Amino acid sequence: MASNRKSSSNTSSPSSLSPPTPTATERPQQKIKPGGAKAGLWMKRMDMAEEDIDASAEQFIKRFRENLLLQRLQSIENYKQMLARGV
Repeated sequence: MASNRKSSSNTSSPSSLSPPTPTATERPQQKIKPGGAKAGLWMKRMDMAEEDIDASAEQFIKRFRENLLLQRLQSIENYKQMLARGV
């Protein structure tokens, strides 16, 4: 009866025997040297991107505050109309 049992080495799949392939997070990334031309260009692009993001954020905040003010004024107007009707 012992001959009917399969050993664990016979049941493993062929894919488990091959070495695992590295995922995107495990792959080594290209390092940018601090003094290289690529580093300067990269930093310039990052600065431009940050400026664009800052400008977009400021515009969003400005529009948001304007909308809050308009909503507040509309609410006050609606309240005055309600009082004028006597409700």
